[in-house]
Amino acid sequence: VSTQSTWAAAILSAGAFLRILAVVTLIVTLLIHFLQPETQVGPSEFSGLRSTLRSFKGFFLNKHTRWFLVFVLTLRVGFMPVEASSTLLLIERGFHKEHISSMTIYLTLANLLSSYIAGVALRGKSYIKALFRLYLGKFPVHLIAFLILINVNIDHFSLWYYLVLFAMVLVQCIQAPSFLTVSSIVGSVCEEEVGGLYMTTLYSAINLGVKIAESVTLVLLGFLPFNLVFVLGLIYSAVFYLIWRRRVSSWADLPKDEWRITTHIRANGKKE
Repeated sequence: VSTQSTWAAAILSAGAFLRILAVVTLIVTLLIHFLQPETQVGPSEFSGLRSTLRSFKGFFLNKHTRWFLVFVLTLRVGFMPVEASSTLLLIERGFHKEHISSMTIYLTLANLLSSYIAGVALRGKSYIKALFRLYLGKFPVHLIAFLILINVNIDHFSLWYYLVLFAMVLVQCIQAPSFLTVSSIVGSVCEEEVGGLYMTTLYSAINLGVKIAESVTLVLLGFLPFNLVFVLGLIYSAVFYLIWRRRVSSWADLPKDEWRITTHIRANGKKE
């Protein structure tokens, strides 16, 4: 069967897909707005725009939040070569965009299922300890994905399609729980008195870390072969683990008060 004929008929056009996505997003937003009750928090000294901006200082005054920001900004760099460049590699080896897009539904299911299973398995356990176990698990998973990606042969499309899908599902099944553990750490240490700023800042740092990792990877791929970038990524990841292992492990034993930024803001204000 010709691969061209197999993928010739599109189920949805790009415009129709985006319109459906927009409608679904609007409906979910309205449901959350009208049906999800919010806890009313009384005013505090950290209410208002000026105080909100001032409270950013607390993230850098508290050594734990300061190091956590550095940690999440650099966390994803080492394993990004496979995640960021898999699509480019597949297209280079003859896969059509339709082939790659068809994998999305399986990757989405893998994301949801692995996140749910991880959430149930980690209930009541230390997310920080789980984070580094998952980090170590990325080494064999990304190595398997790398070996599959560099050996793709479009002449045996059916076989390699499912091998690539298997590799991408593996990567998704290790990455989704990893993201869940980092997000859970943020949720467990955030300070209610500061409001949404605390969680939003840390989540923004996590997302920025992903963009930094993607940018570094794509820049390196501009003048280095993929194989070398992958090896450099593994070396980075191993060094990253050795550098951060002790500090991150110590976070598991910290009381929540140690993550407070308001205490440092007040103390700094008195000095000024």
